Amino acid sequence: MNLFLETSYDEHDFFRIVEVSSDFAATTMCHIANDVDTQLILCSQEKTFSVRKVEFSNSLLVTRKRRRDDGTTILERQSRMFEVSTCNPRSIEAYYVLRMNFCTLTDIESNSVNTSGMLLSSLVTLSSCSFSELRVELLRSGAIICSGRVRLLHPSVINQVVDTVFLYLGTSQIQIDQKSMIVNWKEVEKHCVPSMFPQVVLDAVRAILCDGHFERCEFASLSLERCLKFAAAYALESMSEPSTTFLGDAAHPLCWVGFSDFYEKWKSHIPQTVLDTLDHEMLLDVLRGNVLFNPTESISPQKIAWCESFSLPRKLEERVRQLFSLSGNGKWSSRDLRPFVDPILDFGHSFETSIGKVCKDHRVPGKPVVYSLHA
Repeated sequence: MNLFLETSYDEHDFFRIVEVSSDFAATTMCHIANDVDTQLILCSQEKTFSVRKVEFSNSLLVTRKRRRDDGTTILERQSRMFEVSTCNPRSIEAYYVLRMNFCTLTDIESNSVNTSGMLLSSLVTLSSCSFSELRVELLRSGAIICSGRVRLLHPSVINQVVDTVFLYLGTSQIQIDQKSMIVNWKEVEKHCVPSMFPQVVLDAVRAILCDGHFERCEFASLSLERCLKFAAAYALESMSEPSTTFLGDAAHPLCWVGFSDFYEKWKSHIPQTVLDTLDHEMLLDVLRGNVLFNPTESISPQKIAWCESFSLPRKLEERVRQLFSLSGNGKWSSRDLRPFVDPILDFGHSFETSIGKVCKDHRVPGKPVVYSLHA
């Protein structure tokens, strides 16, 4: 789909010419969304599209007869062409706001009206993405409706459910699939005490911890990888101390802790039946894209810090440069860097091509590609 813009054709008559497929025109209605990076974003009910300027060898000629004093005819040549392509949803701003006031079990069980949180309509206005994608992003983040407003479950509530899940896995005879790392959620939920976890909490946690059709209990599959990530985040949070290192424009604190201390504490929360199916490298793979290692190019890093993708700059070059400033040795392997870069790449843009604009690669046979910044 191509979008053609021409605003200088006439002094008073401004117009836009949009070229789309007949199927798209028949089924899609778009609105223009605000974007913090000043990029033009179009949103339908189901998809989000980015608009970028492209250079083509072809031109679009627009003519309009208008008499001048000398009797000549004006001929205008289309000078700007824009391409519209599907992109990843941009719901980070809504997530920032919701994290300011988490929802606890006390809030859920209270009968009093609570004005914390936000109306769904306000979140739609804040987000540069389609409503359908925003809904899924909110569910995946642990969003619930409390007193008519959208709020995020407090991490401690989710961690209680994760502990219950691990307790069940540690005492049951369930077989864990090492390759997919999934188990049936319906079986797990039976062992969650209803008096301790209201159904609204279990539904929200299911969206966070499950793959597949997570909105239907009978079809949802518990992802051990998601459980392990949440246990790691909670272990790091309990060890972290105030830090003067910040990420991105929103000043997210970055708290470093000793890797060996974290690693032992993290594993102490994981049942032995699960640990028996995982080796050291598989555990590190679970962490990649959610933590920073220091130094980055090391099998056994000395320090570690929790770093979610949303807390980093969204522009590729700014994000990569900040990651390298925190690497400790000026290098990043492809397996560690890719999880932080892929979430901000639009569809059709490869990691290798995009990262090559900012970094140079160093290749050694049999080892992951290592990147350093261009001089």
